[in-house]
Amino acid sequence: EIQLKIADMGGLECIVTALKVHKEDEMVVGNALTALQILCSYNKSVQEQCLKLHVMDYAINSMIMFPTSDIVMEAATGVLGNMCSQSSKNRVKAGKNGAIKMSIDAIKNMSANEDVVTRSLIMLTNVCFNNDLNRIIAKKLGAVEAIVIGMKSHPASTKVQRQAAELYLTFVSRT
Repeated sequence: EIQLKIADMGGLECIVTALKVHKEDEMVVGNALTALQILCSYNKSVQEQCLKLHVMDYAINSMIMFPTSDIVMEAATGVLGNMCSQSSKNRVKAGKNGAIKMSIDAIKNMSANEDVVTRSLIMLTNVCFNNDLNRIIAKKLGAVEAIVIGMKSHPASTKVQRQAAELYLTFVSRT
């Protein structure tokens, strides 16, 4: 798989270095996070390598630094969601480090951006999947209200409506 080859060749470290060195450059941050989002999609090994490289922390810090940037918010919520899609370790870390709050805030603050809303809903679904503590945290931080905001902001969007329904199911399901 190309993701593993890039990771094995040191590509993840190079991208993380770009995030460190150019943390104030919106386009570098957005593009680096987009690359990480793609690399860790559906690959548990790469997702866990990203955890060791503190990618989750860089994504959250980037969301704080660029709270109204479409490219950064889309990529940051996307990488957070992908990192939590298969790795229970990453779900636990996301529950502890503020990723849940940042994704909820992203929906509330950037509700006009369909991609940010969709990726934030995916992130919340993934981080809450099979994790009772994260479900409790998300509900306390306003996830249900954020779902409603997202659904109302994009009533014609199949992506948003489907992901919102899946997140609702995650809240009422125990698996």
